[in-house]
Amino acid sequence: MRNPEALFVKIPTIHRYGKIIIVLVCVVFLAVFAKYRGWLPRGERPAGITVQQCALSPADDVLTVALFPDPACLPAVIENRGLLPSAESLFIKNHGVRVRFEVVETRERCEKNLLDGKSDIIWATVDGFALSYRRMRHINPVAFYMIAASSGAHGIAATPDITALPDIENKTVFCVRHSPSHFLMLQLIAQAGINSEKIKWNHAPTDRIAAYRFNKRKSAVYAGHLAELNGGQPGRHRLILTTADAPGLISRVFVAREALLLERGEKVAAFIRGWQEGLEAMKKDLRVAGGKAVQFPGVTESRYAAESSLYAYGDIPANLAFFGLLHDSTPGFTALFTLASRRWGKELEAANRGYASIAKNSIILRSLRGNGFNNSYNRKPWFKPLPPGHENRLTLISRPFVFELIPGRGFSHETLSRNSELEDLAALYPGAYLLVSAAGADTQWAAGALLQEAARSLAREYALSPERFFFARRTGEIAHGNGSPTVTVTLALAPPPEK
Repeated sequence: MRNPEALFVKIPTIHRYGKIIIVLVCVVFLAVFAKYRGWLPRGERPAGITVQQCALSPADDVLTVALFPDPACLPAVIENRGLLPSAESLFIKNHGVRVRFEVVETRERCEKNLLDGKSDIIWATVDGFALSYRRMRHINPVAFYMIAASSGAHGIAATPDITALPDIENKTVFCVRHSPSHFLMLQLIAQAGINSEKIKWNHAPTDRIAAYRFNKRKSAVYAGHLAELNGGQPGRHRLILTTADAPGLISRVFVAREALLLERGEKVAAFIRGWQEGLEAMKKDLRVAGGKAVQFPGVTESRYAAESSLYAYGDIPANLAFFGLLHDSTPGFTALFTLASRRWGKELEAANRGYASIAKNSIILRSLRGNGFNNSYNRKPWFKPLPPGHENRLTLISRPFVFELIPGRGFSHETLSRNSELEDLAALYPGAYLLVSAAGADTQWAAGALLQEAARSLAREYALSPERFFFARRTGEIAHGNGSPTVTVTLALAPPPEK
């Protein structure tokens, strides 16, 4: 009988050093494989480095773009003749790029799609992008195009008993957590000087549910999409602030891995050219655009007709200004990203510090500038004259800024430095009026004389238009005879009254 041991090959003994070598080889192999698959973080990009290669999804002629279902994204279906690429698509016919659109309703899912490579381009509001940036930083996401800005679609409403900002303290605010309207509310209470810890937050999963809860309360505040308030009773609420007062504060942008713009920039530029073409078609024929609204879940022709005017759409000149390639006084991407990081909390502000200029890329816009597009940017003036007698009936939206004015000599440097925030708020609310009141003059001043000197000094220091100043005795009548040559000037911002 044959020896059974002869049927087996004798395995040599692996000594200690051999085992170590095998382990090292396996570790190196796994590391290379993980890096190839994009599983390993690539680290933070230090300031000053503008390019870092990132793993892209497999090369494909089709750009996959995530859209939010509202009128701001209708140029997509107008130009593409639907969500999917087809023989009728003008993206293909006119620009040689195939685009597949997907409706994605949440910021979290957009973030996951970009991280997983399921979407080449996603939508994000600037405030939401600031919130997500820390988690996505290792893939170098960049905002490169402004889709549209809310211009009246979102706002803050309160029950009739809340007549001034201090009344908000200890009241319940209904909103969606980490939504653009949540950010809008945080901005309002910050500029009003209200401690956020004195606000009772009630976070709902959707604006509709938040509005439903608000409509059932006797004293509360709602922050969200204003269309959802239509279910409430007439006169049940009053508007405190809308995005029509703060144009650009809630701006939606396209975001992609920076590597996509560097390696497939021609495709992305063709996509933006097609988007602009769809935008122009939408502006020329709103009826056709309304008919395309049915491509989006939850967006009907009637909703489009009601909401299409509540957005400021991002054409090329507006984008050049938004990303700092044209001068404009209203805040652009860098300022909004920094502001949102601050409002979301000190921890996020510290984590995002220095990244506002890195989280954007204007390479596509630079390639489109002067390439058949009108690059002139003539923004209509936001400021409108205030009818006489209305200055004392406006709702203040900021804390009072207190200045010490010495007649004939202007404001002290210390006073101006202490109130430097005024310049930022005046830019954030370009149509807001600046209401001035005064007390403590030693001689009787005519209101016009005080207004002129205060407006002249503040306009010079903060680059404000003198036409925005109005005199209002909000802090009492001007006092006289107290022996002081100094006038205490109080200033606050107020948006135009509701129509």
